Amino acid sequence: MKSISGSGEGHNACIFWAILEVVTGIGLFVMFYILAQNLGVTRSYFGSGSRNGLYYYFMGCGIVLGIACLIFAIAVPSIIMQTYIKVYIDRVEGYGLSKWFYWGNLRTFGFIYPINQVSIDQNGDKLIVHGQNTSYIVYVKNGYEIQRFFWKIKNGEITPDDESSAVPVNRTAPIKKKSGDKWICEKCEEKNPNTSLYCKNCGTYN
Repeated sequence: MKSISGSGEGHNACIFWAILEVVTGIGLFVMFYILAQNLGVTRSYFGSGSRNGLYYYFMGCGIVLGIACLIFAIAVPSIIMQTYIKVYIDRVEGYGLSKWFYWGNLRTFGFIYPINQVSIDQNGDKLIVHGQNTSYIVYVKNGYEIQRFFWKIKNGEITPDDESSAVPVNRTAPIKKKSGDKWICEKCEEKNPNTSLYCKNCGTYN
């Protein structure tokens, strides 16, 4: 396995947030509509009523907040789908959400950390990536597999010498297959077996 990755595309959280925002939008509109009818209409002795300033205030709030929630119902799932993480043998990189996401910050932030300067915690249906006093939220469907692969690297169970886990670290000097039975490293010209993806001499990956 060269690396492992996951993303928020197709995540259940997308459906959850879409439904939540739509229901919230409808609820807010109904609430302000009721307030407008009860506090924004002046009733006469004969039962007829006339709209006052509060009516237009409450109706305006209901319409604006309702539309805002519908926009969020589209925006939030699309932002979640943009999050992803990829764990290599030497680094962790991806795009995540900040801790202020739940307070309306819908921006994604790119991150890349050396494997020895990062930690990953699984929190339900998402991963929390910790590095350099900053945390990022990444929605994934395979959080357990990603964290398991990560800790295997941290515990030394997967190393660069393990060809099944080799990942492309130095793409500027790839190993090229020059003949039918050998890989020739362009960097050091070392010959490697045809099954090798990793130059044992200089550390270049194919």
